[in-house]
Amino acid sequence: MNPIIYVGLDNYNRLAFLNRQEDPVLNIVSEVMGISLDQIKSKSRIHIYVTARCLICHFLREYTSLTLSAIGKVIGDRDHSTVIYQLDQFKNLYQYDYEFKLLADKINDRLSVYKNVA
Repeated sequence: MNPIIYVGLDNYNRLAFLNRQEDPVLNIVSEVMGISLDQIKSKSRIHIYVTARCLICHFLREYTSLTLSAIGKVIGDRDHSTVIYQLDQFKNLYQYDYEFKLLADKINDRLSVYKNVA
């Protein structure tokens, strides 16, 4: 997995990955939460799947240059407004839910390897 840094972005820490299928964000969230990518991309509203989608939306927005629509496609053909809602949910959950915060921090630590590639 070789990340590519796009020159010209306002924030050089934002990465876009060459192979969308092997995206480290999806793989790390899937591995940490113990669920498959198919389950994440499914239409199911089971809490653990929704939480995984929320985390993926946040970290794809933070670490990549993907648009909201592109992020929606990654998490199972969802609309950009769903991604906006998930990003808002992340802020609320991160602030008030201790277990969610620990999970997000654990994933962020694992993704920091890719963030510092330059």
